[in-house]
Amino acid sequence: RTPIEFQRIPDRAALFARLLSDPQRYALISPQVFAYEAKQQPLLARKLTLIQFPDMPRAEPYYLMCSQNINRALLDRLNRAIAARYPELQTTSP
Repeated sequence: RTPIEFQRIPDRAALFARLLSDPQRYALISPQVFAYEAKQQPLLARKLTLIQFPDMPRAEPYYLMCSQNINRALLDRLNRAIAARYPELQTTSP
């Protein structure tokens, strides 16, 4: 039995290129990131399948600046503003 190999690939372009090159590869990626990248590169949406698990926590939107000490109320306001500005990147749980 072959052990599972784990690789961290911080560069998104390299990650998606690797996923497209081998149909047996998979990655854990947020639906928001997948939606954004698929919009930028339509080939991804045609060649890759996004599988959502109901017990996976939803990722927070990305921010230009962030801090571990950010006030939750401010974070919620940022999340609402991002969702209002980019509704196409919002996903719902299955």
